[in-house]
Amino acid sequence: MEGRAYLLFPLLGAKEGGIIDKRAWVHQLKAQVEKQGADAASWYVSWTDPSGKQCRKSCGPGRVGKSAANTLADKIHSQLVTGTYAAGDVGPVLRAIHRSHGKPIR
Repeated sequence: MEGRAYLLFPLLGAKEGGIIDKRAWVHQLKAQVEKQGADAASWYVSWTDPSGKQCRKSCGPGRVGKSAANTLADKIHSQLVTGTYAAGDVGPVLRAIHRSHGKPIR
């Protein structure tokens, strides 16, 4: 699935008369895959926060990066659905995920 975005747990919720998409998806950027190759390109998690802002976080390349991205996407999705999402939580959560996968990041 390198180079393709796929959705985890699509769920829609209403906010202020509009629809907020409560999902997080894992993907690689096409330009990075073309330039660096699928194995060296970073994996990303993208989502829309409760205020409607588009967010994206890099999780690193390779199997560790993909695994970390999937774990982070699950965590963000859970937070969006339960209403416990806080923007500042993403960095510490990602560092903890990488530590659990045996690859600490800065």
